[in-house]
Amino acid sequence: MKYTLLFVLVIILPILYSCEDEPGNLPEAQLVEIDDFSAIQLLFSSIEYDLYIGEKELANVHTNELKNRIAGSTKMYCDEEFLDLQDLMRNLGVYADQILKESEDWSLDKLRDLKGQYIMMETEDDYDTYLYHLWNYEENMYYTTKAAIDPKLDLYEWGEFKMMVDCMNADWEMVRLHYPSIELFGNNELGYKIQTMAKIHLQEALEKFNMAVESNDYLKYDLCDHGEAIREAYIRYIRTFVSQEEELSPFLATL
Repeated sequence: MKYTLLFVLVIILPILYSCEDEPGNLPEAQLVEIDDFSAIQLLFSSIEYDLYIGEKELANVHTNELKNRIAGSTKMYCDEEFLDLQDLMRNLGVYADQILKESEDWSLDKLRDLKGQYIMMETEDDYDTYLYHLWNYEENMYYTTKAAIDPKLDLYEWGEFKMMVDCMNADWEMVRLHYPSIELFGNNELGYKIQTMAKIHLQEALEKFNMAVESNDYLKYDLCDHGEAIREAYIRYIRTFVSQEEELSPFLATL
């Protein structure tokens, strides 16, 4: 299991981020154009969503869009990041083609590396780091649920598996305690509220999974089904960040 994002987050988040109170009644606001930082983060999440639902062609399109977006936003970054930005854009170009050929496991793993490379870029601007917490959770969630879904789970060392679960839960706690800014949704209150509901749904799936793990009887409580439920809830959650407004209203009925 890789810990690239975890290592980076431990270093930079205490500097970049302070906890925010949960928004209550959101002020009325017109929809606004999402800033470059948010747009870039959301494109990373769009690629992730595409891969989870098996849409390699869309992931390819979004990766090229991401590369172009970064190329047009280089002024956001410190001058000394120029060479690293060029390297990132070159890596994204190669990755866009590789997505079409490689497995989901490989593509998600490589995407995590690219996220980690992006997070290291220095800027003097202030921006929302909520998705960094979510990306960090995704990595441990993916590998933990992969083990739970594996029909050969009984061959795993149970203590090792529980350590994976503990890491996933620790990462989720960071997500649970923080809240995305409404600016990530272009000040779209409906989108923000749907995101909040989907987050609760994901929390509930995680709690049921933990109850099954704590029972120490993965056959009776079927960890496979609970692992798949977490993935499904996670996919629904990231969809609330990357879907257009007209796609979100019908989505309420599925929560």
